[in-house]
Amino acid sequence: METQKEEIKIANQIEAIQHFIKNMDIEMIDAFLDNDLTYQDFKKNIFINKLSKSFEIFKIDGDTTLSSYIGACNVCDKTKTGYTFIGNKTHNYMSIIFDTADGKIKDLYECSDFKNKKNGLILNKRIFINDDLELNDNEPF
Repeated sequence: METQKEEIKIANQIEAIQHFIKNMDIEMIDAFLDNDLTYQDFKKNIFINKLSKSFEIFKIDGDTTLSSYIGACNVCDKTKTGYTFIGNKTHNYMSIIFDTADGKIKDLYECSDFKNKKNGLILNKRIFINDDLELNDNEPF
């Protein structure tokens, strides 16, 4: 019996990173991000390590994939768009701004006040890429 593989068409780096975050595929995220850029003010290897730890939290809690919902920053720069990624079992989530130009990612970073285009999303516990932010979650940025 043959199993069918889902064919995925990825047009650019932005779509690739979104896809690989949804699948918590840290190796492919690492492969697609630029080694010479910083992400969330961290060198790429540190950002990848922190993002990997975030994925582990999702997985330990029982999530196998993340759904993505487009939105934008609600405070700092409302022109910056990104996605809320929500665990398929726990509804734990993270919101990440994709700072882009010409189909390429210039930066990725967490957003403390993210507004989704879709209303009524069930959001449980926020998972942080930068675990230092978790300590100050109730304080304004």
